[in-house]
Amino acid sequence: MKNFKNSFENLGYTFQSATVLEDVYLFSRYYKSEVNQGVAAILLEGDPGSGKTYLSKVFSKFLGQGTEYIYTQCVEETNSDKLIATINVPAIFKGEKDKTIAEGILTKAI
Repeated sequence: MKNFKNSFENLGYTFQSATVLEDVYLFSRYYKSEVNQGVAAILLEGDPGSGKTYLSKVFSKFLGQGTEYIYTQCVEETNSDKLIATINVPAIFKGEKDKTIAEGILTKAI
């Protein structure tokens, strides 16, 4: 676990508690397991400014190339429709009718 912690510190992240360190370590082991085959998503919850976004960026760097980092911020107005499909505003302005609907964050993650 010490090497794991040092790897994150080398990437610029300091764990704020032993609980967070343990949770991230366990997720990392799950992510790398043969049973999982590297398919995983992280859903982080916490107060604004608690470091959720930064942790996810550092974790993506820790996993290395071949890991796609997809981020979304859920707020009160976020509903399942927005997570599955979104409006592609640039395509609308360009007149690309077949591209007006874009994949939502959950669709991309799958």
